[in-house]
Amino acid sequence: MKVLFVSSGNNSVNCPIAINQANSIIKFDTSIEIQHYRIIGKGFWGYLKNLKSLRQNIKEFNPDLIHSQYSFSGFLAALTFTRIPIVASLMGSDVQMNRLLKLILIVFSKYWQKVIVKSENMKKKSSIKKALVIPNGVDFSNFEELEKAEARKKLNLDLNKKYVLFFADPGRAEKNYLLAKEAFDLIKSDNIELLVAYNIPFELTTQYYYASDVVLLTSLYEGSPNVIKEAMACNKAIVSTDVGDVAYLLKGLEGCYVTTFNPSQVCESIKAALTFNQPTKGRNRLMEFGIDSQSIAKKIIQLYKHLVKSPVKILAQNKYSVCNKGIWDNSIPNISYDEQGVSNYCLLQQKMMSDYPRGEIGKQAWVDLVAKIKQSGKKSKYDCIVGVSGGVDSSYLLHLCKHYNLRPLAVHLDNGFNSEIAVNNIHKILKVLNFDLITHVIVYEEIKDLFRAYIKACLPWIDAPTDLAIKATMYKVAQEEGIKYIIRGNDFRSEGKQPTEWTYSDSRQLNFIHKKFGFGIKLKTYPMQSFFKMAYAGVIKKIKDVRPYYYLDYDKETAKKILKANYDWQDYGGHHHENIFTKFAMSYWLPKKFKIDKRKINLSAQVLSGAITREEAINKVAEPFDEPQKLDETTDYILKKLDFTKEEFNLIMTKENKNYKDYPSNYNLIYRNIKYFKWLIKSLYGFKPMSIDSNEMIK
Repeated sequence: MKVLFVSSGNNSVNCPIAINQANSIIKFDTSIEIQHYRIIGKGFWGYLKNLKSLRQNIKEFNPDLIHSQYSFSGFLAALTFTRIPIVASLMGSDVQMNRLLKLILIVFSKYWQKVIVKSENMKKKSSIKKALVIPNGVDFSNFEELEKAEARKKLNLDLNKKYVLFFADPGRAEKNYLLAKEAFDLIKSDNIELLVAYNIPFELTTQYYYASDVVLLTSLYEGSPNVIKEAMACNKAIVSTDVGDVAYLLKGLEGCYVTTFNPSQVCESIKAALTFNQPTKGRNRLMEFGIDSQSIAKKIIQLYKHLVKSPVKILAQNKYSVCNKGIWDNSIPNISYDEQGVSNYCLLQQKMMSDYPRGEIGKQAWVDLVAKIKQSGKKSKYDCIVGVSGGVDSSYLLHLCKHYNLRPLAVHLDNGFNSEIAVNNIHKILKVLNFDLITHVIVYEEIKDLFRAYIKACLPWIDAPTDLAIKATMYKVAQEEGIKYIIRGNDFRSEGKQPTEWTYSDSRQLNFIHKKFGFGIKLKTYPMQSFFKMAYAGVIKKIKDVRPYYYLDYDKETAKKILKANYDWQDYGGHHHENIFTKFAMSYWLPKKFKIDKRKINLSAQVLSGAITREEAINKVAEPFDEPQKLDETTDYILKKLDFTKEEFNLIMTKENKNYKDYPSNYNLIYRNIKYFKWLIKSLYGFKPMSIDSNEMIK
């Protein structure tokens, strides 16, 4: 994807905000190419002189999208009358215009596909309903900790004085330097000095922040001031007037004060901040709020892809950045494209759909399989096992079993994080259908130790202990009851093939991670299914794992309606949100720490199956995982249950990310020799798993 950044360049350099944002975007997604167009001139007429040059630049660069920084840059981009989508980022001053310019802003916004503002207050003042609130992010690598004494020596500042940093041009009226001066004059101390800094090279800003004791902002208005966020990244004490999103950012943060425009109150706040005399927790707050540069870059990239919509071929690299049949993109490991821009993940999905057709052919294949299941259990109380979670897929499986006169034994794993809604769903359905249930409960201290260990190991799929335990429990019960078939609710048409790098785990790896990162708690109730136990179950005991949804015309929304009507089933929210820890893993851990969005796989699969359109998938993946407040509540709940302090967890979030290759496992034993294990896989499953084809198609 090619993006043209349009911004002011009157200081002989590009706009620092535009440069920093572009760098963070490229750092996050190397498939995006960004070129800067620098506007020379001030005021409306000054900008207008650049129109011809900008048109020529657009013609030569041929971007897929234009991103303008500041309203006047957006006005100029709109006047090119290009059909290329335009995104306009507004600054704090944009919404403080006089009535005429405010009217022009509202008129021109109709020619912009999207408008970005820095705070909810800005959105309200702009009167632009389609505005999105995306503040500027902070690249923590630009603000690595520096000792105060060292910073002061570099700036030739007194080591014994207290410095209050005013990081703005005093000549700009909106920065309200007069208030800062009036408040400072009330302090009346020779040992405290107001340090004014502006128009300095960006690489020196860190020295000024760490050399100061307090950062002061007295602006009349702002959007989402970078000075405040950069000071927070340096864990500095802060005093600020109530402008933009400052009150939201600093609420309850010790050592930081939001004040009025009264000089006396500003003075008292400065004195209080000076006595704090220790690092604040500003950086942690930024991480909690997702205002680091990578989180913001991800949101902007999602917006770009939503607006561009069609796959974009990068001629310089002769490859595509988005599959033209789904929304698989370059953020997915080992993705590749053919000459038509079709990804290898898409080809795998198409092959599976061809191998397992639905309609009459699929239904007949399932009916034949049902006959085998009934025959295998004709002398037993149960002829199959169904794993149940209270979610839509497993709940509807029970309904299908009744429809096909199967006699299932329902098996449920309790890992201590099941939602109340999900548990109630299980009991409601089983009561109506009169099916028996076995619930295996893992002693909480065991699963807690495993989850803590996986988080500390910094692996993507921290919910692997649950997946492994569910599978082990069903095989264990099947062997104990003499049942030959395990029925599961997996559906490749709605879930797709997740990359190995994101999800792989096995019992060998689990034991290693638990031993290395756990507290040494013995796993007495945690069910373990080793590679050799699996082989024994399939070859000797002849237990097979089958998936009805591979054959039947299954639609989640229709299934939900049937469940609600017949069993008073309740919806629990998003995909796999029936378990609170799984919800945390998918909605917070993966996207925040690894920048992984599993929805791209799920939604792409649904596009190919015809459940949704590609347009709907693009729109859905651009939506947040959950409301910020609810996501924060879920995260706080998980940390409390696992006995993690926020400081411990935030430190883990900054540690190096790992994947399955970094810890011992059976992966190489199995998948590098998969051609020799195909006979074993056929013994274990009543179908051909995607892993067989994916080993050759996705490398």
